[in-house]
Amino acid sequence: MQTSSLKHDGSWVGILSGPGASVLVIVIFGVWLHAADALLVTTMLPAIVADLGGTASLHWSLTFYEIGSIIGASASAYLVARYTLSAPLTLSAGLFSIGCLISAVAPNFELLVFGRLVQGLAGGCLVGLSFVAIRRAFPPHQYGRAMACVTTVWAASAFLGPLLGGIAVGFGSWRYGFAAFFLQALLLMMVCVWRRDTLATGASGTTLSPVSPPLARLALLAAGVSALAFAGSEHIHPAAMAGTIGLGLLCLLAFVLRDARTSAARILPSGMVRVTDPMSAGLWMVLCLAASTIAINIYVPFFLVSLLDVSALTAGYVIATEALFWTITAALLSGSPEHRDRLLIGIGIGVITLSALGLLVSVPSGNFWLITVSAILQGIGFGTAWALIMRRIVGLAPEAEKDRAAAAIPTLQRTGFAIGATFLGLIATSSGLRDGASLAELTQAAGWIFSGSLIPLALSIFLCTKFLRRG
Repeated sequence: MQTSSLKHDGSWVGILSGPGASVLVIVIFGVWLHAADALLVTTMLPAIVADLGGTASLHWSLTFYEIGSIIGASASAYLVARYTLSAPLTLSAGLFSIGCLISAVAPNFELLVFGRLVQGLAGGCLVGLSFVAIRRAFPPHQYGRAMACVTTVWAASAFLGPLLGGIAVGFGSWRYGFAAFFLQALLLMMVCVWRRDTLATGASGTTLSPVSPPLARLALLAAGVSALAFAGSEHIHPAAMAGTIGLGLLCLLAFVLRDARTSAARILPSGMVRVTDPMSAGLWMVLCLAASTIAINIYVPFFLVSLLDVSALTAGYVIATEALFWTITAALLSGSPEHRDRLLIGIGIGVITLSALGLLVSVPSGNFWLITVSAILQGIGFGTAWALIMRRIVGLAPEAEKDRAAAAIPTLQRTGFAIGATFLGLIATSSGLRDGASLAELTQAAGWIFSGSLIPLALSIFLCTKFLRRG
């Protein structure tokens, strides 16, 4: 009797010895693949473009990864409503391994980007399914500790992702980094097959209502971002560039309008077209913040290696400092009362702005320490504001829209990453960033890229004033 209650209590012993322990291992493994893969590739990108070319299309590796992640995360709710967790998790792990294999053997940058799209699709699905797995495998009083394990994995990936990428580049080839994740994904797939009975049931026994996948709207979103990404191609004709940009913007507008007219299974909360509404302003602010700050992940490692000749491992850990200080700051402020949300969000946005200005000065001038301080400031700014932004958005949403508003935050964040990457890619191409660029051309491109990142940041500051205007 004592053993039975011990296995089902909310302690760590209860979590690790209970029926959901094997599910938690699979969840941690899936989240690790998705989280660490992003920083692994960020670290390896300078070596990848040095080997395959594609400097002008540097942003593609992230843009198409994020497109895949958005679609995969959105599809996870549909998959888990139609099947048990076992089949979708096994399929996602297998698909992730295929994406890594494609990238590992890619003879050109375009095929590598396709591999990244496949990895994003599988990774987004893995993470979406992982949160459902926790809800199904654990009773409510164990959610907190189970989620703490997942959060720890995200933090650990900030250190181990760059380390693995740096080791692959420094002691062999960037292809070994993808090969390592190919093997890990295969192992996860085998574990999912081995524990399929556990995944098919789940301790809580809960089920989700069947939903129809929003395929048409997701297709519009993916088409819009893809069109903008292709507009930044190095050799595209100016007239074709203008047409492709127009097509991309029309697809994105059609996505928003079509989603707003959908009565059920909307991706975004109702009223998103009214940016003066505080909740809507907050959601659009999330998108603009993501678009403005993605430059650090794509271009800072590249310019650190190209302009300062630092190692790939060092460049990766400069980026990792952002995640570290984000985690530390968020942990320190996790108990902040709601009445301080507006103040702390304002402070966080201010610190992010200081970081953006610091990168604008430090990257073109090649000031390593100021670049590092700017990365730390960005982490502190997001650690101060991010959780509170999410809390305030959900608090402002009508009761019937709270779940949808919460789910829209990561969707808009990843969409912002993709749109920001394509926008900065256009600037990079126009400013002369290309294979074989001279030191002067690289310096000029860095200035334009980090100046361009201030545009969506300015929009986010404007939206923040609407978001915080009422208590």
